[in-house]
Formats: sequence, C-alpha cells, structure tokens
Amino acid sequence: MIRCHQLRDKDTTYSEHVKILQDADILDHFGIIEIWMNFQYYAFTDEPVTESVEFYKEHFPEHSQHVGSMLNYEVSRRIYKEKIDFVQSFADRMAVEAKGGIFHIDEAK
Repeated sequence: MIRCHQLRDKDTTYSEHVKILQDADILDHFGIIEIWMNFQYYAFTDEPVTESVEFYKEHFPEHSQHVGSMLNYEVSRRIYKEKIDFVQSFADRMAVEAKGGIFHIDEAK
C-alpha cells in the first residue's frame, strides 16, 4: 500500500485499500496544510507575499483541478472541493490584504 499510495497508473487496478490511501494522501496535502506549505516555501525562498498571491491566481486553479481528477471516490471529491473552496477564499482575502486593502466578506460572495 505504501509503495502504491502515490501511483496513478490508469492501466493498473489498485485494491480498495490502496485507493483509499491514495485519496487520503491527496486530501492531506490540501486545505490549511496546503496554505501552510505554500507559506513555508515562499518564506524559505525569501519571496514576498505577492509571489504567493500570484501562485494562487495563476497556477493553483489548474493544479488543483488536475490533482482533483486523480481522486477515486465521490466522498473524496466532496471533501476536496470543500478544501479547495477554503484555500481559494483564503487566497482571495490574501490578495486584497497583501496590497493593504480591507477584505469585506459580503463583497466576496
């Protein structure tokens, strides 16, 4: 199971246990953990917060769509969508506040 948890070979039939672990691995990397890893990366590379904002605007939507397509179960897709929605709302707020603006929740809807 550990050997296969990151594999996504379409020509291979994985056991249900491996598929559950594959989905858990993806879900573990998104939501607040994804934001934390993003901040850690940009802090380590000494980049300004605007670079993180740019990542979420330019690259994150396509990346998250691709990763989401690898999920095996509907329940995993629902959890993933909730995590992605959270990250996107956080990134939207970060984009405003990084420029010194004030984010209004009512305007975000």
